[in-house]
Amino acid sequence: MSKFEENKRFLLGYRKIMDKIERLEEKLKVLTDRYELKAQAYSDEPKGGRPATLEDMVIQKEKLESRIAAYYSKSRAIRDRFEKAAEKMDNQTEARILDYYFFEGMTLEQIADELGYTVRHVSRLYHHGLSVIDL
Repeated sequence: MSKFEENKRFLLGYRKIMDKIERLEEKLKVLTDRYELKAQAYSDEPKGGRPATLEDMVIQKEKLESRIAAYYSKSRAIRDRFEKAAEKMDNQTEARILDYYFFEGMTLEQIADELGYTVRHVSRLYHHGLSVIDL
């Protein structure tokens, strides 16, 4: 595997982790909403299946919060490693493009608009930056 591919795979790990965090935070919000409803009122109407208790919900909530915290820790480690490597790059425009692409979630077209370059030039800088950054 080339250095370009290794660096790209490593940096894409950040996006994957952030997608997981987003999904878990949505799940946590749903669970929190259910928890608040359950804590406010109980219904006399029968429910199907095993009813979730407040204790079950609290345990689920704590597990989700713990997983989210672990993913945030991993994402910070990737971000910190990138920041240290980016500071050592000779071309800071390449570093900025990699930052925008992997951490801000911008497309190469959006980056080109932001920086006032052509998409082709941004693409060249992106590829060169991934080839030279020492992660």
